Amino acid sequence: MDSHEREHFATELRRLRAHVGLSLGELAAQAHVNRGYVSHIEHGRRWPSRSVAAALDDALDARGVLLAAWTAGDRAAVPTVAVEVGSDDETLALPFDEWTTTDSQGLAERLATGSDRPLTLITARRLVHEWLAADIPQTVEITAGRRIGTGMVDAVARRVAQLRRVDDFIGGRELRPLVERELRLTAGLLREAAYTDQVGRALLSAVAELCQLAGWVTVDAGAPQRAARHLAVGVHAAHAAGDRPTAANLVSTLSYQVANLDDPQEAILLARSAAAGVRGRASATTCALLNERVAWAHERAGEVRHAERALAAAETEYERRRPADDPEWVYWLTEDEIIVMAGRCYVELGQPDRAIPLLTGVLARYDERQTRESALYTSWLAEAHVQAGDVEHAAALAQRTLELSSSTSSSRGDDRVTLLAQRLAPYHTVGAVREFLDHESEWRRGG
Repeated sequence: MDSHEREHFATELRRLRAHVGLSLGELAAQAHVNRGYVSHIEHGRRWPSRSVAAALDDALDARGVLLAAWTAGDRAAVPTVAVEVGSDDETLALPFDEWTTTDSQGLAERLATGSDRPLTLITARRLVHEWLAADIPQTVEITAGRRIGTGMVDAVARRVAQLRRVDDFIGGRELRPLVERELRLTAGLLREAAYTDQVGRALLSAVAELCQLAGWVTVDAGAPQRAARHLAVGVHAAHAAGDRPTAANLVSTLSYQVANLDDPQEAILLARSAAAGVRGRASATTCALLNERVAWAHERAGEVRHAERALAAAETEYERRRPADDPEWVYWLTEDEIIVMAGRCYVELGQPDRAIPLLTGVLARYDERQTRESALYTSWLAEAHVQAGDVEHAAALAQRTLELSSSTSSSRGDDRVTLLAQRLAPYHTVGAVREFLDHESEWRRGG
């Protein structure tokens, strides 16, 4: 691409943003685009897709000026993505502005079924933009005034599963608008549609699961109070549906968030209540997850023995798991995730010698396409190396955390980068540390 065309677009973007008085973060939020990505575009380091250019044009109320600048550029620079369209061996590469609803659903199914085909952050973002722009099945059913049945409930359940897989790739600031819209419109089915008692209970369970996901992505977007409200509503919905495991998951998710907000005793009460409430009534994998959150709450309170006991209970439960018994929402809990939680707990307890081998082993085989988790887990390893006194290694890991976090829209990732800067600041005379601190300062000014 001609560098003049790239710079012309970047100049127009900077001019228009200054004209309307939006910060970089505000523009990114309104366009549902990662702020680091927008920063790269503004500085001429990245060329946006047409859909991103259009989203920025809309957010700036540019009336097509920015989109015209994009059109003048090299269309060959628009990225393409492999989309499953037929048999396992059949793949089609499509430019972003040629995607159809069928293509979006194809990607969504790949996310929900755990396909081994390569997925990227940019393909998941494309799905988010497509779904934000389209009517969802819940809206269609309400508008049509039909009596809904199990088919509609199954469709909602599939969409919830798909959204959870999107959360593996997309940070909360980007995903939150889509999840909250899905929750709002699914709740609308409960209020406005006609259905049997059985379908009503299934819808209540779907609303509860959406509340859990909404609470998760909303705290990742940096809005913990709003997240707590989602989770509280979800608990009521799950109880109304008679769905104890989902209710326990919601309560333990709230516990995890309360623990991170420095109220560990309240978190312990919530986590232990969730685990006790489903004893003998939930799958082994579910019990492992609930015990992990008990461990985290005790760790945040500095209660070493209780934390270690809960970690051991989580490992024992996981060893007796039967996947056929598991609810869909526990799909992500793997042996590596169990190890990561143990490593994180040891970091918080100031035991780097126990944490470092656990986190190093997992990260060596972790899928970096799951960018947010890669950033978070790398940050814990970096912190462990600070505790161990290996500040040069810690600085290199902190730099990697910054690079990964810059391509996500996660408040949790941002917070971990800031924490690493605080941990490493006393060692600013070390060359590698100084370099990281300079990059972190530049990143903070840019967003």
